[in-house]
Amino acid sequence: MKKIKFTLTLILAITLIAIVSVILTNNNKSTNTVKSISPTSYKSNPNNNPKLIKPKGIFISTHIINTLNYSSNIESECNTNPLVYCTIYFHSGIDLKKLDTQKTNSNGFAIWYWTINSLGLYKGVWKIEARVSYNGSIVSSFDPSDLIIN
Repeated sequence: MKKIKFTLTLILAITLIAIVSVILTNNNKSTNTVKSISPTSYKSNPNNNPKLIKPKGIFISTHIINTLNYSSNIESECNTNPLVYCTIYFHSGIDLKKLDTQKTNSNGFAIWYWTINSLGLYKGVWKIEARVSYNGSIVSSFDPSDLIIN
């Protein structure tokens, strides 16, 4: 019980540090302007390669799952450029599992609903990565917290 409490406290501390880091980074960049790319520009000019935005969002709705909840619904999301492709990957040792690639909507969102059983994940610690691609360009981000399956 103490080990689980310590692990949860550690995960919470790491998550808070990541959030503060993102806030500080965004505050330092507040003078930068962001160029918006309209969804129609993708359709009208297939050679128009937008600068891909690193994916963000809730890559997984829960980070700790016990064996009793293997069939519970989980939500994953990817927020990036509109009308590009996003895939959520799970890494554990040499194993790699992934959710089906989705094209983001006109607001830049893709959402998945899935279960541990449907993806074939098993007990252990899994790194979570969201990868965005468009016309051969790829950018990715890792969730600051791992998925822990007990």
